[in-house]
Amino acid sequence: MFSIGLGEGCDTDLVTKVASAGRGTSTIVRDNDPNLNGLVIRALSNAMEVSLRDTSYGFNGDQTALDIEVYRNTLIYDTRLMTIAEFEALNFHFKATEEKSKETLDLTFKKDDFREVTGQAAQMLFKKAVYGEIESDRTDETQKKAMSIEH
Repeated sequence: MFSIGLGEGCDTDLVTKVASAGRGTSTIVRDNDPNLNGLVIRALSNAMEVSLRDTSYGFNGDQTALDIEVYRNTLIYDTRLMTIAEFEALNFHFKATEEKSKETLDLTFKKDDFREVTGQAAQMLFKKAVYGEIESDRTDETQKKAMSIEH
């Protein structure tokens, strides 16, 4: 089910839940949105694509399951703070099953598959990673407080 909510008055919760229950995507189009055509085209493109199910990804054995359907060009964003030793042993794993053929996509990336980001971009990514750790369930309250004060 691919749902589209039109205008500021649409029930975004309903639009999102209908799409999720129907293993589709939801699109919310705000009043006077200049990207209306692009949003509708993306929703229609997803409807014609095969989705990936049972998707999970993780760093160094810590897997996170996604409870959404994943389509071509879906951006999955996550950050992790790691020690130098954890980064040297980096092992990023992505696994998903294609809906129709039931073929499994099972990818593993090592440290050498990534490139180092430097300069201002690295500082911004680090701040986002720290914020993500503070907001996550992975970090205990003492660590959260220390990270908040330090960064």
